[in-house]
Amino acid sequence: MNGSEYDDYEPCYPHLLPSDELDAKRRLAEIESLDSEQLTALDEGTFLRGWWALHWLYPGLHPDDVEEWQNDVVDAIEWRQLAAEALRRLEHGDIVDSQYYAAEAVHNRVWHEMCKRSVEHPTRDV
Repeated sequence: MNGSEYDDYEPCYPHLLPSDELDAKRRLAEIESLDSEQLTALDEGTFLRGWWALHWLYPGLHPDDVEEWQNDVVDAIEWRQLAAEALRRLEHGDIVDSQYYAAEAVHNRVWHEMCKRSVEHPTRDV
């Protein structure tokens, strides 16, 4: 993936990005079984690392379409309270749009997969 237009890209929230799938699953597992009171009491960093892990693992999920998540992913019903807490934090000014809409996590996942694929299946110059 060298020579790409994204070689000089610097993420805005590098501390929120999972390093790989195992890290993302661990981060999500830390918060996905918490009830709404526990989620509300959770510090911002831990919540956002889990929230971004969800979007890193499932890049097709969009916060504005939470009612449709169960059609996309079996476990999505359990994640609705995460979405409700993220929206609550956004509406209260505890997080900003760029943290709520975890596009950077989604883009990072796509980038991660592209890099992985280029290592597994390098193209040859002919």
